[in-house]
Amino acid sequence: MVSKGWKVVGWIGLILVALLFLQSGVMKLLGVETAVKGFHKLGYPDWFRLVIGALEVIGGAALLFRKVARYGVALLSVIMVGAIVSILMKGDAIQAIMPGATLIALLVIGNYRKPLNQAGLDHPSEKQVM
Repeated sequence: MVSKGWKVVGWIGLILVALLFLQSGVMKLLGVETAVKGFHKLGYPDWFRLVIGALEVIGGAALLFRKVARYGVALLSVIMVGAIVSILMKGDAIQAIMPGATLIALLVIGNYRKPLNQAGLDHPSEKQVM
């Protein structure tokens, strides 16, 4: 049984990661200068920034719904792996720390944010970490 404190920590972490992707995706879609420059620095065209932004918004929203959270984790994990590889290809290993940490957070969320029937729970009122 998970304590109430850990449950609260799990929800806070989940919400923060979801907000991170929602904010990041919206910034890319709106063409915020830092997002545009970041993609250009990595050699990607504007259409790719828009696709990634849309996928980040979709994935961030999916994290909040138990039935589709794992799809959101999978989608966002692929994006984070791509970000890490892109940054490392440009030779800037320090910049890969943030997407790496975010990828780890996503994997933790994916491990705990299972649909009720896969989490060993038959009813929504039963206890689950997140």
